[in-house]
Amino acid sequence: MSALRSLLVHVDASPRSRARLLAARDLADQHGACITALLSDTPGEVDTPYSYTAGAADAQALQDMALQRRASARSLFEAVFTDRTRACWAELPPASDAPAFARYACSTDLLVLGQDAADPGAGLQRDFAPAVMAACGRPALVWPREGRYALPAETAVVAWNATAGSARALAAALPLLRQARHVHVVNWGEATVPRLDGCMDIESHLALHGITAQVHRYGKAPGDIGGALLQWSKEVRAGLLVMGCYGHSPARERLLGGATRAILERMTLPVLMAH
Repeated sequence: MSALRSLLVHVDASPRSRARLLAARDLADQHGACITALLSDTPGEVDTPYSYTAGAADAQALQDMALQRRASARSLFEAVFTDRTRACWAELPPASDAPAFARYACSTDLLVLGQDAADPGAGLQRDFAPAVMAACGRPALVWPREGRYALPAETAVVAWNATAGSARALAAALPLLRQARHVHVVNWGEATVPRLDGCMDIESHLALHGITAQVHRYGKAPGDIGGALLQWSKEVRAGLLVMGCYGHSPARERLLGGATRAILERMTLPVLMAH
């Protein structure tokens, strides 16, 4: 990907939506991209197990709560984007699920999503982020639920294992990697891929895109590869992790894979993922 031209950022009523909107705004400013902020939440009646037996007054109160959540989300968007020449607002109907969001995600360069296990007050279904990524196949920048981060990242880590997922993530991350001062490529087990004269390796490929990377090759992958990637990123003070979505076995690859789920649960920095 030579440039970012369109971003789709997920918005709900949680305070962390503001961080996602700011991240998307920064990316748009840096790359001249257009932004769509798309609201998707769960209807208020699913917030409580007693809602289906509630009286008319209670049902109205739940509906009012849902409307207030949506108004709060819209206010967050309007506060961040005072100039909306390149940003627009859209809403999915209440009760829209992750596949509904994913249908709109298919026609964008990059998604900006929140880390899994969002604030319960947001009215967001569990596993929203991994479900969207699995359904649309588009790369996503997942913003952590805690901490302060800024793009471009001074240091970026790329998890590379010569698979379709890591190749898609790398291609999507090229505009961001060009802006980083330090790029580290971490690989476990690439020795099983024979090297051929005339075929580019990962260093040569990145160099052609103007990116000088340090490649760190190791042997057998650790059992907790997600934890290893997060620890590696912490040691080099990375502000961005780039990785494909994968797991260790078919039984553990529900939605995105065991290693990817571990990252989503424990991530402490922005992660650009591709399925």
